[in-house]
Amino acid sequence: MGAIVKKFYQPLLIQIVLVLLRGTKPANALLGNLFPRIGPPLANENRDPSKNFYSEATVAAEPLSIRIRSTSASDLSTVAALLSTASVGSPKGLGAHAFSWRQKMDALWAKADIEALLRVRLEALHEGRKRLHHLQSIPDLEEQDRLRLLWSNERLRNRIATASRQTGESNVWQSHNFALTPDDSSWMNHVQMTAEDVSTGQVIGFCEVAMLSNPVAILENDDGECVFGYSPAITNLATDPDFRRQGVATRLLRTAERVVRRKWQANSIGLYVEKENKGALALYRSRGFEPKKPCEGGDRLGEMWYMMRSWEETSAPLQIEG
Repeated sequence: MGAIVKKFYQPLLIQIVLVLLRGTKPANALLGNLFPRIGPPLANENRDPSKNFYSEATVAAEPLSIRIRSTSASDLSTVAALLSTASVGSPKGLGAHAFSWRQKMDALWAKADIEALLRVRLEALHEGRKRLHHLQSIPDLEEQDRLRLLWSNERLRNRIATASRQTGESNVWQSHNFALTPDDSSWMNHVQMTAEDVSTGQVIGFCEVAMLSNPVAILENDDGECVFGYSPAITNLATDPDFRRQGVATRLLRTAERVVRRKWQANSIGLYVEKENKGALALYRSRGFEPKKPCEGGDRLGEMWYMMRSWEETSAPLQIEG
């Protein structure tokens, strides 16, 4: 009997003693083999002196290196996923909630719709810019004749018609986000920019800027007067949930602000935001955006706010790469 006890219980007693001695150098080496889960601390762990166990230490992450560049066709699938997640994640578009098949299917359909919308818009933009660049190279061509020749191009008109048919078909986006206006060339000032992680090349954010005609139809200025006209606006903004609070949205906003200075010499920019999206509101307010009140008879925004930021025309614009 003594031999049996010695054979089966002696190793257990040794292990108990080692646990009690945990923290001493001899015991740590053996504990690492006998009890890997409660063995010596890993390289990224520290001993908590107030407790009899090892607690994981906070390890500073490497700073994220972000590159802002022009959006390419290869980005659109990822971009559509970011936009659809931002829109369909919850009833208010504020983030994910409990799993539901209907929600997942809505997200899939939204992604397909948004990707199609972005793709036809990008194709129309490329075709229009290429055509416009060619016409601008013709000497002594009046602006009116240039526009007439631009819109007489059947290929471009087909591109625009395709994009226009897609507009508004998604169940999550208002028509102004994807509208094309073929009565002048201002719609070709749309700018689509992608944020990517420099270390991996992963697409982690997207922003679209456009010159919109009356984003909320009528705006009230500081003097209480109604203002009509065109206004540069951020029509789409989304970041990868895994990269939030790392400066991605801030970099996109800063670049968008500088783009409108370069393209339109504007001293303001606007955007739409859900009134209950406290995280986005805090971000936009930190960048100097403030809600604008529509005049009587103007657009009723419901659960949306139109926010605008104004600045002094001082700093030089930031170039977008690519």
